[in-house]
Amino acid sequence: MAVAILGGVCVVGFLAVGIVASNNPDIKARSQQKDAITYCDSEYKRLRSDQRMTYGALSIAAAACEKLRNDYRRDWGRDP
Repeated sequence: MAVAILGGVCVVGFLAVGIVASNNPDIKARSQQKDAITYCDSEYKRLRSDQRMTYGALSIAAAACEKLRNDYRRDWGRDP
């Protein structure tokens, strides 16, 4: 019985933390920035595998991804 009550309390606690986190604008902004970095990195990898891409185009893409990472570090004080 005590284990079931404790389990229920834990579930409710996790749900409450999730609801608060989803309504927090900082958490949303951080998540959006991480998603942008992930997308940028995946697109850069895709471009690198394309034989038609020039060094200049790849450099621009790499610089854009690096800027996103630097902005994240500046805004949140840690690596993405």
